Amino acid sequence: MIFGNCGSLAFVIDTKANYNEALTKFKNIVNKAYKVNTHIKFEVFIHKVDGVSDDTKMESQRDIYQRASDDLAEVGLTRIHLSIHLTSIYDHSIFEAFSKVVQKLIPQLSTLENLLNIFISLKLAKNGSDVSNTLTTS
Repeated sequence: MIFGNCGSLAFVIDTKANYNEALTKFKNIVNKAYKVNTHIKFEVFIHKVDGVSDDTKMESQRDIYQRASDDLAEVGLTRIHLSIHLTSIYDHSIFEAFSKVVQKLIPQLSTLENLLNIFISLKLAKNGSDVSNTLTTS
């Protein structure tokens, strides 16, 4: 089945459109995916938040999260963790959101992070300079 080897499922909701239909589709997809793969991570991208006030963004995020959680609870999916990301193509938010999704899929992320921090510390100790100089001159 299509979701068998899937690590993460990203679902995009247009914040400027009526998202009732999108949430129904989301519930159906999550229900099917979870039956096949209980380890899948569910990522919801609330997209096109550019030009929307911060209050409206937060309200949309809360509303979509609550409605999605309620819809999933209706079909018995109460243990699913949803990650919500506010995104736009006009700033860095879309890149940050995808970066977070990819980071969740790297099982050795903490080990990699620790090794990079050790490398930076060793480089600093060797050169006796600050991090910004070390990183830009290497």
